[in-house]
Amino acid sequence: MAISHKDLLETARKRFALAKSEEEEIRREAKKDLAFLAGEQWDARTKHERERAGRPALVINKLPTFVQQVVNDARSNKPAIKVSPKESGVNTDTRDVVQGLIRHIEYDSDADVAYNTAEEYAVSCGFGYYRLVTEYCEERSFDQEIKIKRIADPFTVYFDPAAKEVDRSDADWCFVVESYSKDEFAARWPKAEASSSNFFAGASDEDGWFTEDQVRVAEYWYVEMEPRTLVLLSTGETAFDDELPEELPEGVEALKEREVTVRTVKCAVINGQEVLEENDWPGQWIPIVPVWGKELMVDGKRKLFSLIRWQRDPQQLFNYYKTAMAETVGLSPKAPWIGVEGQFAGHEAEWQTANLALHPYLEYKPVSLNGQPAPPPQRQVYEPPIQALSVGAMQASDDMKATAGIFDASLGAQGNETSGIAIARRQRESDVANFHFLDNLARAQRHTGRMLIDLIPKIYDTEREIRILGEDMKEKVVRVNRHYVDEAGRERYYDLGIAKYDVTVSTGPSYTTARQEAFDMLTQFAQAYPALLQMAGDIVFRNSDIPGADQLAERFQKMLPPQLQPQSDQAIPPQAQAMMAEQQQLIQQLGDALKGVNETIRTKQMELLSRERIETMRIQADLIKTEAQINSKEAQAMLQAEMQAIQQKLDQLHEAEMMDTEHEQQRRTQQADQAHQFGMQAVAAGQEQDMAALNQQFNPELMPNENGQALPAT
Repeated sequence: MAISHKDLLETARKRFALAKSEEEEIRREAKKDLAFLAGEQWDARTKHERERAGRPALVINKLPTFVQQVVNDARSNKPAIKVSPKESGVNTDTRDVVQGLIRHIEYDSDADVAYNTAEEYAVSCGFGYYRLVTEYCEERSFDQEIKIKRIADPFTVYFDPAAKEVDRSDADWCFVVESYSKDEFAARWPKAEASSSNFFAGASDEDGWFTEDQVRVAEYWYVEMEPRTLVLLSTGETAFDDELPEELPEGVEALKEREVTVRTVKCAVINGQEVLEENDWPGQWIPIVPVWGKELMVDGKRKLFSLIRWQRDPQQLFNYYKTAMAETVGLSPKAPWIGVEGQFAGHEAEWQTANLALHPYLEYKPVSLNGQPAPPPQRQVYEPPIQALSVGAMQASDDMKATAGIFDASLGAQGNETSGIAIARRQRESDVANFHFLDNLARAQRHTGRMLIDLIPKIYDTEREIRILGEDMKEKVVRVNRHYVDEAGRERYYDLGIAKYDVTVSTGPSYTTARQEAFDMLTQFAQAYPALLQMAGDIVFRNSDIPGADQLAERFQKMLPPQLQPQSDQAIPPQAQAMMAEQQQLIQQLGDALKGVNETIRTKQMELLSRERIETMRIQADLIKTEAQINSKEAQAMLQAEMQAIQQKLDQLHEAEMMDTEHEQQRRTQQADQAHQFGMQAVAAGQEQDMAALNQQFNPELMPNENGQALPAT
């Protein structure tokens, strides 16, 4: 049930006053931290008095070095959001798309600026913030995209003090305020009641929403809790009862019900007296993310500490010592000359400038005024306490290191360590002492990841093309929430609204830094083991930033042995697969035909040999019979000659048939071998032109012989 504007404004004013009261001490100390960091390190009254007296008030600001040491360590070891499916069986490709989309959201919105700004304020004053927003992709589009934006001034954010979670995910309300001049307000909201009523002239404003020149405008984020009934269906699906039809489909029934409370996040832009804008937020959490420093509860009150909170006193002491040294050296009197009265008579001008000018000699009278002998004038030496002041300044500097947990090794000073491991461990001591700052940033980014997982299915809920980034920051365009076939011929379907994901955060060097470190290590391995370049030269140069590294990587990859060559991840198009299947069938048919031809040849050879053998035996029987009937030797000789002639013709006929048979067998074997060779080439290549060539060369209607002449197929 929607609340009235009057009730909303009354609740908002009370909540804002509560937040200001609860955070008053935190903000006062945080402002002192920032003032010290900016160089305002002297008490205002003391500094004014010293300036009036012409005395120095030096500021040797050492605090930024300590702050940047921690902040830049966080920048070089950036936390990265990682997602993993909550349920088994989730398409890993969809998971990779969600992961790549999160990377693109961070890259496209310069999220590292938001993270770094919040982290720097957390280190400098104890707290920082950034936020999530949604924007239209372009002026003529209804598609929206998610952005991560920085909050430049953390003092503009007021969170629900009753929230207990470190990421404030349980906060029921939050304010983000901004001050406008009255002219700016009237230009931004010309139809507002404040603009037309001279900014509520004469109205009482105890909380400072309206001042003489300024108007406070606040984004008032609040959560409404709506009770609803959740129903478990027999299909295993769940739905709210108000989302179900009056009659369930046949075979579907409700198994269980339970009462749940649904969070709805709303935002009202107010000026304390009226509601200027109202919006609903699609996510279930207020999209303001805090990054804390050191958090403690003392007597039920929350306290936040920055890195420099306990450095302020030693920094002031250090400034006092340095100022005293400068003042002592600059204002200490010059050492005077001491002599008896009358010794300087006649030479007063030279002795008066003795401390200022370089005179080649100084003259004096060796007697006093009464004529008594006197020794030469003596210089009265004065030694200012510079050494004692230097020791005090060094002690104050050491106190600053101790309170920050950052010592000389981390600041670049050389120690007694000689091994690289010992030096690295000593330099990492400050990282351990201040790791809670980086860890708090990682917790904030984990909550950011949960909010992105919650928002992505609601913002990217239509069929559209989106850009994603791989771990190597290479860009790729994919279609989501629809079936399509990609450029490799694979069918894709990325439904961003089905799976649920867990979020983790990994902390370490960025991909670029890790790649450079990998290249350094691989080159060291290659120096010790030169054969590494022959086996992994492409990997070595892919991790290099030298000009031409990609070309070198490609050449080394081509030189790899076959077993190390990468397998192509491109699928064969369906049309090519169909043609390859046809060619496989053709090859199988040719093989079967070859077997049949060989069997036919062997059968014909057996038949031919049998016929020749029977015919020879018949002729021989007839000859024997004829020979028995002929008694004369002449007739027998003629018959024997005729038998030899017949046998010779039979031998010639048999030899000719055998040659024809062997020739036919060789021809068909050669055809089958060629068909098998070209068919296998076409299958391996998967190219349409090879298929066409194969079809043309081995068309069943034209079969080439050994001379390349086309012969009808058998």
